[in-house]
Parts: sequence; C-alpha cells; structure tokens
Amino acid sequence: MERDSLTLLDDAHQLRLAFNTWRTAIEKSSKPASGRLRWSAELNLSVLFGKTGSARLANTERPPPWILELNEAKRPGNANTVTGVGRDPSGTLWLMRQGRLKANGRGLSDVSEAEFMSSTGRLPTPVRVAGGPDDRRWFKVCGLSGSREQIASETSQFVNKCAIARESVNDPIKALRDGVNFDPATEEEGRRKIWATIAVRQGQQAFRRSLLDAYEETCAITGETVCDVLEAAHIRPYNGPVTCLEQTCTHCLTWRLSLSILFRLRW
Repeated sequence: MERDSLTLLDDAHQLRLAFNTWRTAIEKSSKPASGRLRWSAELNLSVLFGKTGSARLANTERPPPWILELNEAKRPGNANTVTGVGRDPSGTLWLMRQGRLKANGRGLSDVSEAEFMSSTGRLPTPVRVAGGPDDRRWFKVCGLSGSREQIASETSQFVNKCAIARESVNDPIKALRDGVNFDPATEEEGRRKIWATIAVRQGQQAFRRSLLDAYEETCAITGETVCDVLEAAHIRPYNGPVTCLEQTCTHCLTWRLSLSILFRLRW
C-alpha cells in the first residue's frame, strides 16, 4: 500500500456515521436560510441537504446554480460513486470526491478530472478499493477528525476550488482575467484557452475600440491594418483608470500581438 493512500470505507454503518459527522459540522457552522437550505456568510457557503443523504453546495447565498453535490454513497466502497469516505494509514477519516463535475442544467458544463486538476492545482490522493488500487482520481474535501469549524472551512475551500474549475470551463476569458491557472490537458481545452487568451490580450472592448479609432485601426509600429491581429496595449503597466486617460490615449497604443509578446520578453 502506498504511504499516503486512502482506503474507501465499505461498511455502511461507518460510512453513515462519517457523513453524519460532516453534516453536523456544516449545520453547526451555518444558519437556516429557507427550508433545508443553510448559509454561512463567514464561509461563503450554501448547502441544501436532501432527504436521502445528499447535499448540494454553492458559494453564493441564493443558489442555484449549484457548484457540486456530495452524496452519501449508496454502495459503500464502490468506486463508481463520486463521493466517499477514505481512511488513511493513521486511521484518520477523510471525505473524498472525484474531480469530475456534471452539468447541472443551468448553463454550467461538465468538468473533467483533467480540467479540475489543471484549473485548481489540486492533486489527487491515491485510493484503494476492495479489488485493489482505483485508477480514477480522488480528491480530499476535508478531514473528519478536526473541529466542526475546520471541517466546514475545508469544505468551503473545496467548493471554491470547484467554482474555479467551473469558471475555467464555462467562462475561460473571465478566468484568465482573474488570474486563474488553466493548463489545458486536451486539444479542445487548448483551443478554448487560445481563443480566451486572444480575447484577453486584445483588451477590454471599450478600451480597444477607443485606441483603434485613435490609431485608425493601424499598428503604430508596422502599419498593419488587420484588426484581428492588433492589440490595445498599455506601454506602462496598467494600475487602474489613471494609467490611461481615454481622452488622450496617454501611454497606450495599438500594435501587432507579435510585437507585444517580444516587448514583454524584453527583446
């Protein structure tokens, strides 16, 4: 057995106790909102508990959309479930979840395990099931041996990571602007990143339009007139509106993206 690997619980009673520990920690760390919905402003966490051991979580006060579900496994120890409880070699229990996130019917697409890893920086924990090692990727949500506050805090952090993963897939342009890491694992993911990067590098729409008008849709250096390859750029680092006076386009210009890259590499 690998030193840091976890073994999924296959005892239904132990699994129920573990989920009850997690649920109690969330309930004690949040306040009723409406019906079964609970909310914690401090944790930025919403949870809707179902009647059959299910829970939907989000990082907004009034969901949907929901970011992910954590459901008590109907078949304990079975790797086909996306949620489980693992025990590490020291005996500590961990709430676990696979990285794939399903589309929720409200405009949020599927998130693959590879996309989850590349966008969040989370690394999977090796997991074993009754038949041996499980090849799928499992991620720690929270330890179940800590305080209720710690369990709730770690759960909130995991939900936020899942929100980042969804944003990277559903709105890669916004994710890039926000500084979210997005390391494409497939050709399709890479294509999305390329187009998102182009959109971000070209600049905000109003800023870009004002500079294109000022420079008559021409590269200030080469004379290039193909707008799709022109970038609206700040010569000095952008530190807020004061950096660029839109009326005079101070310290700004339009130039080819290739020149922008060379400039930033100090060529």
